[in-house]
Amino acid sequence: MQYIGPPYIFRFQKLSSYAGLLANNCVTSFPGGHIFMSNNDVLRHSGGEPVSICTGRMQKWIFNNIDGNYYNRSFLLSHPSYNEIWICFPQTGFQFPNVAAVWNWQEDTWAVRDLPNVSCGTVGVFDSVGSDSFDGDSGSFDSDNTSFNFSPFASATKRMVMGSPQYSQATIGPAFTAYVQREGIDFGMPERTKLIRSVRPRVDAPPGTKIMVQIGAAMDLTSGTVWHQPKPFIAGTSFKVDVLASGRYIAVKFFTDLNAKWRLKSFDFDFKVLGKF
Repeated sequence: MQYIGPPYIFRFQKLSSYAGLLANNCVTSFPGGHIFMSNNDVLRHSGGEPVSICTGRMQKWIFNNIDGNYYNRSFLLSHPSYNEIWICFPQTGFQFPNVAAVWNWQEDTWAVRDLPNVSCGTVGVFDSVGSDSFDGDSGSFDSDNTSFNFSPFASATKRMVMGSPQYSQATIGPAFTAYVQREGIDFGMPERTKLIRSVRPRVDAPPGTKIMVQIGAAMDLTSGTVWHQPKPFIAGTSFKVDVLASGRYIAVKFFTDLNAKWRLKSFDFDFKVLGKF
């Protein structure tokens, strides 16, 4: 739609005849235009012909896994604080979105996140009251190092909030296992065996937060990953985690069940390239 003035006011022009929205909420804006989900692709629209952002990477996985009955409950969110687009959809057998394919528009990378069967979401400034009042604090004044009448949400930072028709805060509970996992790492040499000797994570977390690091390996992509015992990484104290695993395809998992906020920024391997067998 383009403004042209009287007498017609607006002029209408079709931009694409082959791609439209999969459902009502399957479009969101970002600095480069709009991202939308069609019936067989996720595309970027900046005023011209739409261009796919997931062909050859996530396209088959998304549309082979989306539920055929409840696909219309899918929705998209833009998270500008992290330069991310969340494509939230229900996998086969689920009535509400239980997974999100996350695209980072700055780095052009993809990741997958689990969701607790959500039905809606939004991004904005979270207006909240103080978490604890002075009168309601049960600790003694000299020994209590917690804050009172303090909001944990900064008023200048946009946050993502999601809603679910099946759960409440009480039923979800504060403790759950949060994890980041990647498999099939071949370092550009899929035919060679690699010996992993250590992992060096870079995390944003309060000092003392214990994050478990687990290494796995496989000789073939179809045989499945064999996982080794996890080892702890202490934020602010540890530099690396010493491990010992070998295979053509390496896997790594970072997880914790602590009630703490943490974010994995990146990680490196110390490894040695071995033979082909």
